[in-house]
Amino acid sequence: MTAYRKGTSTLKDRLEVQDRKIAELQARFNELAFASVASLPFDTFPAPSENGSPSVHEEIEPFSLSK
Repeated sequence: MTAYRKGTSTLKDRLEVQDRKIAELQARFNELAFASVASLPFDTFPAPSENGSPSVHEEIEPFSLSK
């Protein structure tokens, strides 16, 4: 019974370490992603064009392969 408990304890410890590492990497990724977007000037993003695209308030027809 002791070997079983020790094995489970070791496995549990390893999984907790992995979970912490994943959380740290995810947080770092989010920081870098936000920093790259936040550093862009506002006028870098293109303005919407007037090419007949539906506006925000118009309903868009659902995509269908049957047409």
